[in-house]
Amino acid sequence: MVETRWWHRLGPPLTALVLALTVGLAPARAAYQGSVYSNYTAFSVCDGTADTIATELRLLARNAFVYLGYATTSFDKAGFSKATVLKRNPADSGVYVHSHGDFYGSGDIQGFRDDGGVCTQAIVYATEIKKGRTAPANLVVMSTCHLAEAPRNGYPAMSEAYGIERLKSDPSGGGYRGPEFFLGYRGFAWTADQLRFERAFWGYATSGWNLGDAFKLAMASATLKLGTVPDWFGTYTYSGRPQAPAPCSNCL
Repeated sequence: MVETRWWHRLGPPLTALVLALTVGLAPARAAYQGSVYSNYTAFSVCDGTADTIATELRLLARNAFVYLGYATTSFDKAGFSKATVLKRNPADSGVYVHSHGDFYGSGDIQGFRDDGGVCTQAIVYATEIKKGRTAPANLVVMSTCHLAEAPRNGYPAMSEAYGIERLKSDPSGGGYRGPEFFLGYRGFAWTADQLRFERAFWGYATSGWNLGDAFKLAMASATLKLGTVPDWFGTYTYSGRPQAPAPCSNCL
């Protein structure tokens, strides 16, 4: 999400989707932690608008993570702090972040801003995420600007920080990458488009489609009006349900 972003209030209440997710829930697996973060303060307080999209995106992701079987906790406002992200990071199998994302600092390192309940927001760098990981994550969604782009200056991409290489398997199953999937955006990502796309993506992902198909169907059905470009890496045929990751010699 760019620092100056498009804001638009969209969509009906989430009641129908929430009710749908209560059917066929996978049992939460305590060994597989999920963390969902959404930057509410930047998009509702700091820019002077009354925004609902950050909350809607957080609820969509939280409910989908629960459906898929992650032991999920969601955070916003003061709860979404850099300290919390880094503390939970080593145990996270699933991660969702909606915030500002960019290349930060003199090294152009990928990162995202926390919320913290204040307008001066700390940056969580990909290098810090990578340092705290001991195993690849299963499912990572960066609902931000820029974090599906190639890294710069030898620093890791955000996907690589979580142990997911910037490679894609085939829909046929060829080039299987293990139980992993990274979803992000290239260039500027606008909140109105993100809501349209992610509502469709999670809807398909929680209705029996693998994540690659969910991405493809969401791209076909969601109307991205503002030039937002989603992208993904990992295993096309992965269900998104948490499981032990395959070894990856080039990830961590």
